[in-house]
Amino acid sequence: MKNKFVHLRTSSEFSITRGLFRPKQIIEQAIKKKMPAVALTDINNLFAAVKFVSYAEDQGIKPILGAVISVKGRSEIDEVLVLIKDNIGLLNLLKIISKAQQDKVSDLPAINFADFTNNLEGLFIIIGGQRSLARRYAIHGRDDLLERLLTHYKNICHDSLFLEINAISDEDAIANSVFAAKAHGHSIPLVASNDVLFANQEDFDIHDIKVCINTGKVIDDKNRAQDFRQSQYFKSPKEMYATLSEYETALENSYRLAMKCNITFNTGKYFLPEYPVSEDQSFDSYLEKLAREGLSIFLKKLDSSEHAKYQNRMDLELESIKATGFSSYFLIVADFINWSKDNNVPVGPGRGSGAGSLVAFCLGITALDPIEHGLLFERFINPERISMPDFDIDFCEEKRDLVFEYLKNKYKNSVAHIITFGKLKARMVIRDVGRVMGLSYGFVDSISKMIPFDPSRPQN
Repeated sequence: MKNKFVHLRTSSEFSITRGLFRPKQIIEQAIKKKMPAVALTDINNLFAAVKFVSYAEDQGIKPILGAVISVKGRSEIDEVLVLIKDNIGLLNLLKIISKAQQDKVSDLPAINFADFTNNLEGLFIIIGGQRSLARRYAIHGRDDLLERLLTHYKNICHDSLFLEINAISDEDAIANSVFAAKAHGHSIPLVASNDVLFANQEDFDIHDIKVCINTGKVIDDKNRAQDFRQSQYFKSPKEMYATLSEYETALENSYRLAMKCNITFNTGKYFLPEYPVSEDQSFDSYLEKLAREGLSIFLKKLDSSEHAKYQNRMDLELESIKATGFSSYFLIVADFINWSKDNNVPVGPGRGSGAGSLVAFCLGITALDPIEHGLLFERFINPERISMPDFDIDFCEEKRDLVFEYLKNKYKNSVAHIITFGKLKARMVIRDVGRVMGLSYGFVDSISKMIPFDPSRPQN
């Protein structure tokens, strides 16, 4: 076990106010420092999880997933590090994060203690980090509150509870000493971490600038909070053992804990909600029934000489939809669009590649005849290049919440909101960095205007 160590607390750029790493860079650092595993633990989210796990597995590094969770107590908010043991734990952490995002405190995600502790199966709980109640109590000599907190967590988490030690700030020596004594008395193992935010020590200034951009501060503001340290870089095992030499067992426990975390991701597969069909029907047969009924009604408006090409197009599309396994998807989309129309929720006529589907037209998903307008179905679904089809649907802004409620009530836990991340363009980066460095707006603006709107196609 000599010099065995794994970073179990690492923030990526998806910890918007804290991390600097791209998920890929965390793996690259683990390879560089010869670690067999590494954790990704962003604040109240798993946004980078799929990228992180996929790249780690490609590179032969064991991925460990977790998150830093904000937990609401009676009067204070605690920060707890959570690591996923197994796939049951993955589902429970997703529940915890979803609840935290819904129950915000001053626009910050946070979950009630009771809701948090009701979903801990398959999870390791680590308390004592830089912004935790346990550390606060230890540093300020509140032994009574610390005893109560540790007893409470131990009764709930049992053998899945750990106390975290590190050496980031001067106060950590006090906390580490207190935790070492408490760990023995409460039979709670110690585990070492470094709360990693960036790759190398010299990256601290870049990270500091990013923090100032996020908080609206300037670098030279002596009154701004200095919450981060140069030591929060991706240290090698040798550096960690040198830093925390008297806590060798805690360092080794990071490796032991990492080996107990095992998750699997099913990527490249689609898991659609099941549209309710009768026992004598399948998704494919019911879709065909509805599509042909819709086509039959529409063909009554056309000359009989036109019927054959519509019938042939319908046969081709149904064959492709069945072959790719997306019959249920068409049924689900048709269901909530037709519900919207029946309940006075205005719906757009359809746009994008989905408007090229005759089946969609006959189901009422779109309002455009693709044959009349010369639209190709193969742009939407192609058996030779299978990818998830995507209908672009426009709902009335004032009433679309009614559609969300209908979907949630009908499909229960199969409905989720998605998030889109924006990135700073080159011009905006120049302006923001210049502002936090205290440079004049006119000077920074003149520099930013030298950058073309599309840097990949610079002006001559």
